[in-house]
Amino acid sequence: MGRTDYLGEAARPSNALKLLAIMPWIFLAATYFITEGFNVRPTTPPYLYLFASPALAVLAIVVAVMGYLLAKDEEPEWGSRIAFKAIQAAELASILSAVLVLVIIAVTYYLR
Repeated sequence: MGRTDYLGEAARPSNALKLLAIMPWIFLAATYFITEGFNVRPTTPPYLYLFASPALAVLAIVVAVMGYLLAKDEEPEWGSRIAFKAIQAAELASILSAVLVLVIIAVTYYLR
């Protein structure tokens, strides 16, 4: 039988938390594909790589912060916390990755 929290309920992340842990990476992957690997001259329309890609990166940051806060809120006081700590670490990594993507977009498309 799995571990339980102090109320006898299973201390597992909710489906919403799991979804919020995956969504920032989907947004960052979409940003990568829109910019065609941060190509200097992508074949996609300019409004996509100039406006949609930074918007997706900012959206990834917002969703990651929401997921991080939800993971801290759902974390049990007693029992196993490893799944929640792993999700918090993944959210922090996605925030840092999104900031790096924003910097690459700024350097590649706006500061050339």
